[in-house]
Amino acid sequence: MVRNQKVIYTAVPKGEPVPGETTKLVTDEIDLDNIPLNGGFLTKNLVVSIDPYQRAFFLWLMIAVSYRPGFVFGEPLDNYGVGEVLRSEHTDIKVGQKLYGFYRFEEYSVFPKESAGSFKILENAERLPWTTWVGAVGMPGKTAWMSLLEIGQPKKGESIFVSAASGAVGQLVCQHAKNLGLRVLASAGTDEKVKFVKNELQVDHAFNYKTSDTAEEIRKFGPVNIFFDNVGGPTLDAVLDGIEDHGRIICCGSISQYNATEKYGVKNTFQIVAKRLKVEGFIVSDLEPKWGEKFYAEVPKKLASGELKFKEDVTVGLENAERAFVGMLRGENFGKAVIKIADT
Repeated sequence: MVRNQKVIYTAVPKGEPVPGETTKLVTDEIDLDNIPLNGGFLTKNLVVSIDPYQRAFFLWLMIAVSYRPGFVFGEPLDNYGVGEVLRSEHTDIKVGQKLYGFYRFEEYSVFPKESAGSFKILENAERLPWTTWVGAVGMPGKTAWMSLLEIGQPKKGESIFVSAASGAVGQLVCQHAKNLGLRVLASAGTDEKVKFVKNELQVDHAFNYKTSDTAEEIRKFGPVNIFFDNVGGPTLDAVLDGIEDHGRIICCGSISQYNATEKYGVKNTFQIVAKRLKVEGFIVSDLEPKWGEKFYAEVPKKLASGELKFKEDVTVGLENAERAFVGMLRGENFGKAVIKIADT
């Protein structure tokens, strides 16, 4: 028998999640040699992603209206991850393979045979870190690349404003936009993050939204044609007022509102009509059938060569996952937030 730590969901948060109250670290045991697989497979879980969108699944009231079920009381949190196969009774899954897919926040998992098709076997010819497969080559990377092309429809010479520009998605949007010939305006929440976005990502202008006026920064930068929205709230309001006619707003996230007990009411919605704006939300899995093959053919190579940069904020150990999750929602992470559970 070996230890199997888990982070479970225990209570609906009132505002911000509270480690030890809304989630809890528990320790079980698992018999790796003898636990029944019933045609499925057993994994040692290496990394799991933590992302702002997970906050929605702490709210049981949202289960009926969300695009996936909420977390279940007494069960582990879950998200995209990478695991190594320890045992398998499935013909398509082999011992030693690394699998990308949806994992519970636990050290070891048994998956039913029906789930095999939902995993991607990682060859990793580029020899990227496993953390990167849940970041720049995982859901955030796909989100940045696919939505920019599909919804933003960027044209060389246009301008884009990217909020949360140092985050998992934003830092990639900035680079893709520059590579497509766009002028890039970016915002972040600390001076250190602004410096990274300016110097490392080479955007045209970046500012700290906590110490600068977003509407004024948009006005000074000049015409903005595309807004990649990771934050919602007052920033979205400022953009609606400042964006050009026929602008495109890519609604990716609203992290400014996830823990708010009183939601911000956007005021400038008539500008959508007056400026004939395209405002579109998306779920990245809806875009993958069209863009997935091209993404995997291009993006991992660019990361391996250094053409694309990607900053990660890695927390080691499930015992630190709760704190890291809350810190990510507060914006305390610098780069893509990842939990490293184990080495290979």
